[in-house]
Amino acid sequence: MRWSVCSKSRRRRNLLLPLRIAIAAMVVIPIVYTMSAETTQTLSDGLPPPSPEEKAAHDETRVWTIGGIVAALLMALLTAWLAYAVWQKGGVANDLTLKRYEVAIAAAVKASRELEKEVATLQKAAADAKAAQQRVELELNEQRERTANAEAALLQLQEQTKDRHLTSEQRTKLVALLSAEPKGPLSVHSGSPGEPANFATELMSVLRNAGWQPTTAQPNLNISVGEIPVGIRVCVRDASKTPIRAVALTDSLKAVGIAAEICQSPEVPDVPPDQAESVRLEVGLKP
Repeated sequence: MRWSVCSKSRRRRNLLLPLRIAIAAMVVIPIVYTMSAETTQTLSDGLPPPSPEEKAAHDETRVWTIGGIVAALLMALLTAWLAYAVWQKGGVANDLTLKRYEVAIAAAVKASRELEKEVATLQKAAADAKAAQQRVELELNEQRERTANAEAALLQLQEQTKDRHLTSEQRTKLVALLSAEPKGPLSVHSGSPGEPANFATELMSVLRNAGWQPTTAQPNLNISVGEIPVGIRVCVRDASKTPIRAVALTDSLKAVGIAAEICQSPEVPDVPPDQAESVRLEVGLKP
């Protein structure tokens, strides 16, 4: 709007310039003509009257002079009219141009505001997506942790439920240890058939290879009803008279990674004083 007002004011000043020139011509030319006539009259006052030919020439000159003045006035008026016409046409064209500029600027401002709204919407959508991604990642991490815990629990359960077996390294080391220890009577019993009985059979095989003479494993032999032993125990009848071979057997089993403990049990048969104390190897359920 400020640009439009300034442009109109400038066009108005441009129009006044030719009008001022025309008005000045209309005022100055008659004055100059009058002064020229008065000067001619003054100069002729002291001279003899002109001849008819001089008067005719003078009159002709005056006619041409007046015609020139009239033509100059007409040209000034024509110039003013043309300036006015050009101003009118240019003003309309400039107004239309300014109007188009104003419409274009308004459209650009509107488009800019719409783009700002779209940018804000996209920023909000991006923030929401990032928050959703963080929630998904958190849930995924929690699920991974639960899966890892479940796998660990499964491995532990599988380890607990799988049958016990001696590795080749355990066999070799256990034979070497037991071969160097005192030997004597030894009965081997399993707490139940199945896995305990099978593991007891493996231990008897190692004992025989080490020079021991264990009795055949018999499931549930001489075990009280309702009592199911767990783990491996080396039992004697009187703990105060624990034979050296019972301690050696217990230590050898521990040395190869098999948990074992010495216990006192009335189920171990008593023997005469002149005989070696009985030792009983009980193979119970897997701990």
